[in-house]
Amino acid sequence: MSVSASEFSEDVARTNVDLVRGYKALQNEF
Repeated sequence: MSVSASEFSEDVARTNVDLVRGYKALQNEF
């Protein structure tokens, strides 16, 4: 795997974590 590909997948993983956190935060408000 190239360096750019691994960096890209890390960015995607971070974005997914942020989305999950935001989703859970929304659930807690309702």
